[in-house]
Amino acid sequence: TFTFDLCDIITVSGGDIVDICVHSEDMPDYCAPNVLDSCWSFSIEAGGPVAEIIRPAEGIITSCDPQDIVLSITDSNGVDESTIELVVNGTAYDLTAAELSWSAPTLTFSGGAGFFAHGSTVTVELTSADDLLGNPLSTPLSWSFVVDYEPPDVTGITPPDGVPVDDTSPLISLTATDVPAGVDFNSAVLDVPGYGAFVPTDPALYWIGDILYFDPDSAGITWSGGDTTLLCLALADLPDTAGYCAANDSSYCWLLIISSGGPIANIIEPLEDTYSACSLQSIIITITDTNGIDDATIELLVNGVSYTVGAPELSWTEPTLEWTPDTVWASGPVHIELISADDSLGNALENPLDWWFVMDLEPPYFWGEIPGDGAVIDDPTPDISVRIADTLAGLADSCLWMTLDDTLYYEVGDPGIGWDSELWEFSTEDAGLSFVGGDVVDVCVHACDAPDYCPPNESLFCWSFSVATGGPVATIIEPLDGTVSACSLQQIIVDIADSNGVDSTTIEIEIDGVSFTLPDSRLSWAEPRLTFTPDTVWNDGPITVRLISASDVLGNALEGSPIVWTFTIDLTPPYYASFVPGDGDSTLDWQQPVSAEVFDDILGVDAATLGFTIDGIYRSSGPLIFDISDAGVDWTAPVFSFDPASVDETALGITYPPGDVSGPGVYFPELEIVEITVSAFDNEPDYCDANGSDSSWSFFIPDDDTLGPTIYGFGPDYESTQTDVYLEARIGDPSGVHSAEVIWDDDGEVDTDYEAIVPMDSVPTTYEAGDNSWLWRTTVPVGNFTSPENIYYRVTAYDADYDFLREGDRTVSSADSVCPVLGGPVATYVTPQPGEITACADQIVIISLTDPDGVDPAPMVLVIGGQTITWPDSRLSYDPVAGELTFDPGADIWTNEQTITVFLTLAEDSLGNPMWDTLEYSFRADLEPPAYANNYPPDWAMIRNTQTEVYVEITDNLAGVRNSEVRMDIYGESYDLSSSALDFNSGVLTFYPSAANIEFTAGDTVCATVYAGDNPDLCEPNRSEFEWCFLMEPKITCYEYPNPFTPNGDDINDFAVFDYPLMFSGEAELMVFDVRNRLVYQNVIGPVSDFTDIDSRKWHGTDNEGNKLRPGLYLYIIKKDGEIVCNGTIVLHR
Repeated sequence: TFTFDLCDIITVSGGDIVDICVHSEDMPDYCAPNVLDSCWSFSIEAGGPVAEIIRPAEGIITSCDPQDIVLSITDSNGVDESTIELVVNGTAYDLTAAELSWSAPTLTFSGGAGFFAHGSTVTVELTSADDLLGNPLSTPLSWSFVVDYEPPDVTGITPPDGVPVDDTSPLISLTATDVPAGVDFNSAVLDVPGYGAFVPTDPALYWIGDILYFDPDSAGITWSGGDTTLLCLALADLPDTAGYCAANDSSYCWLLIISSGGPIANIIEPLEDTYSACSLQSIIITITDTNGIDDATIELLVNGVSYTVGAPELSWTEPTLEWTPDTVWASGPVHIELISADDSLGNALENPLDWWFVMDLEPPYFWGEIPGDGAVIDDPTPDISVRIADTLAGLADSCLWMTLDDTLYYEVGDPGIGWDSELWEFSTEDAGLSFVGGDVVDVCVHACDAPDYCPPNESLFCWSFSVATGGPVATIIEPLDGTVSACSLQQIIVDIADSNGVDSTTIEIEIDGVSFTLPDSRLSWAEPRLTFTPDTVWNDGPITVRLISASDVLGNALEGSPIVWTFTIDLTPPYYASFVPGDGDSTLDWQQPVSAEVFDDILGVDAATLGFTIDGIYRSSGPLIFDISDAGVDWTAPVFSFDPASVDETALGITYPPGDVSGPGVYFPELEIVEITVSAFDNEPDYCDANGSDSSWSFFIPDDDTLGPTIYGFGPDYESTQTDVYLEARIGDPSGVHSAEVIWDDDGEVDTDYEAIVPMDSVPTTYEAGDNSWLWRTTVPVGNFTSPENIYYRVTAYDADYDFLREGDRTVSSADSVCPVLGGPVATYVTPQPGEITACADQIVIISLTDPDGVDPAPMVLVIGGQTITWPDSRLSYDPVAGELTFDPGADIWTNEQTITVFLTLAEDSLGNPMWDTLEYSFRADLEPPAYANNYPPDWAMIRNTQTEVYVEITDNLAGVRNSEVRMDIYGESYDLSSSALDFNSGVLTFYPSAANIEFTAGDTVCATVYAGDNPDLCEPNRSEFEWCFLMEPKITCYEYPNPFTPNGDDINDFAVFDYPLMFSGEAELMVFDVRNRLVYQNVIGPVSDFTDIDSRKWHGTDNEGNKLRPGLYLYIIKKDGEIVCNGTIVLHR
């Protein structure tokens, strides 16, 4: 056998073909050797090692630390380990490195714990690995994976950790983020001590985007004031865990603290030390307490005036308290105090509020403009300036701007503009502007203040100046154009300047059409100042001034001549008219409103100076002074008024004894002359002091009641023997009746002597408003007489006029009458009995009328139902055997609800003796069947409860309802009160479906018919029936359509409509979020009357301010009664 090692001879590579030839000879002893030449070939296997990733796989996120990198490298010829090279994060490693190990076929890289940084992306490359034949790596590898060693990050916990909140069921939220693995939302577990653990499958714990919400209300959790609860959230991230390590998780704990004590108040608007430009600025406060607020304890002070719930300015819709003024605010500070608000348990307000804000309804004002208005200057690049101020809210730099000649616009920050919070300056030179001689420059500066509420108050100030062409330049010093002067000898002052000097002989000034030149004594000239001093007092009205000419010594004419301006003289103070009450008038009104019209024709009336001086106010120690700031005083130009009823008398030191006056305010007492003085100044003029004046008048308060009571309507007309006799009369007086008495006798007169004096008292329920009268009756009977006789009596009464506690104010009067006492037959009722109710319109009346000597029917008088019936009326009959008087109407004469009074006024026995006692009683007619009201469910109402109770109120005007007449037909069955399903109690007929084993079907129309009859004492009942229907609410699912929708104004799919469960019976809240979970739209939707009622359920693809939203995907939720009932997505296209 011949063998050799090919590798000792040549080097071959995969894919090579090797040809081998072997030559051999034998070794004979004779002849040449025998030769053998043999050749063959073979090939070296082609292809290098094959590598595969074991872990970590391409693109995974790992939480393992350390994380090994493991590969397999295989080759049938074996791997030359010296050729292996692995590059990790740009660093090359071979098997000489400690991190790299090889155990065929596995290559492992282990950097140890902490080798890779959290959040890093690790790149791996297998760059080299040959087999033993030298074939290179067939499958070079290059991949990456991501390292995540940290759990999710929790931020934005609301309510914040350890910060007390006023809500006992606050919505809890937090934001969870994790980079790079992301948050495993399903891993969330919130532990709430005492209530267990909650996971996202529970309705109370839910995610919207990366915000986790916990709604205690949905979990039935309500903490108490003062509770401290440690909430703990377990949360993990989302690395690749299959074949790798577990997710990174952690627990986050924080304290939820519920405020203790009474209600908590929070200022909503306006906040403390803010400014408002809202003319009707409201004051809004929230007051919260878990036990509810007792609104009767809420008291709010606005500028010292107290308001409670029930005042028209103050509204309370828990938890919001809102005060709205009934008139426009005046500028100035406003003081607000919430001094009390108890909860329903009587706990006082935890934090009474006391703060100020400022009303600013006045715009900024301007002064000190340079160059002055109408000025003529000789500088082609002048500095222009004006001073601006706002006394309250201050100025807003953002709305300061200036225009020149309505074409050039400048604002703060532009070249040439300077602003130091008061002085607005403009350098024409810095702005690159230059004027030329003769130019007229119009300047307008705009400013607004900076309130915190409502748009700012704006003002625009404009003036002009001109550039000189060479002659003298005049500047008006006093009075300026458009101003008002109250100076009787107002001077006119003008500066006339020229660098070459002014020729005074050329000066001419015209005042109200009269020309003046030097050396007129009323003109004075001290270059550059020209002064006109009048020698007589000015008259009221406008004064026009024309500076006609003034040349310099070189003969150049006055620049801009003639220079014309106007000012106004006002030397007249305010004047008065239309006094109420008129001077010398009389009035019975003790709180008579007082007013006068106040005028000023030029400057107008300065409201702050208006005042009343009033002498004659009840219980005041002398004259009182009131100004515009006092309660009860009002200025609505031109009327200045004083309302005594609106004054707080206690603030003036006035108190009234009990019963003295009828209510709050101040009073003008009877027999008092009230003297009034009104005073005022006109508005502040530009020069000298304002003009003031006053005016006085008086009126008289007479006695309002000088007559005694009116006495009439004496009774009784007669009385029977053997009966206690009470005497009565109707007594009336505008002031009421204080007391009354009766003097009586039976001898025909009461002037010389009398039997007795008996006090009288008013009879309840006998009041007549027409003459303010009552029926008065003796408090005890004047006697019981056994035989007929006449009682002569006199009624004496005092009125109740006791105004301002004056005893002498009462007046007395008296009147006489006679009461006869009679005897005769005895009458009693048979049918109907007194108070009985009949259902017959022709009810017969029977009276028992007896006398031992017999009854004579001829003089008989029966008054029945207002009709006087005498013998022998055919409807009247008398049975002497039975002793019964019968009235048979013979037709339907009684009316429904009529009270029929039966009054037998006269009957005599056969001897002519009248009956002792008249017979009077009444019965009633009920001709109307029962009525129905307040049925439930209401007619055609939509109801959700399939076993709702059905009821209706049944009333009858007189007789009431008879139970045996009541029944209800419903759902195909008839029920009466013998059924347990039907009950009639306190006038309410109720049907219980559950007792009848009835369940109404959703979507059904249910109709009920009720039958009832009333319960008269006489005749058959009056009967009626009543039918109504209601609807069972259909079942509705969540649905949004169209989706997508295209709000582009083409009237096709311009809005989306949202359906939600129970939308027929209640409203819900729609909330729309963008893909970043930002709330973009929120509105209350529903309820609806039918499916076509979509207006309240539309969304037009705008935010709550009406701004169009971007196209894209939006998320929505619908909450009903605080619970999410629908959620989904909707696509908006334009």
